[in-house]
Amino acid sequence: METLSSHFQGIPGGIVMSLIAFSIVFIALSGLCLMIYGVKYVAAAADKSARAKDDTKSAKADAPKGTPVVQSVASPAAAPAAPPAN
Repeated sequence: METLSSHFQGIPGGIVMSLIAFSIVFIALSGLCLMIYGVKYVAAAADKSARAKDDTKSAKADAPKGTPVVQSVASPAAAPAAPPAN
């Protein structure tokens, strides 16, 4: 009867152990990659829902207490001057 350790002796045993180790490493890296992509989509959904709220409410919530919230107003740009006639 063969023992479990006899499968991992010699050159074939080293190859088997390296295949097991590499497969575990790549499974772990694949899982981390999937988690990163999942967080990317969850963060995008959270950002989209936060933008859907009223801007003044979110601006007031983000500002430290006692900070006045100023709404910017776009003014029309001045028309460029006409080139001088010769």
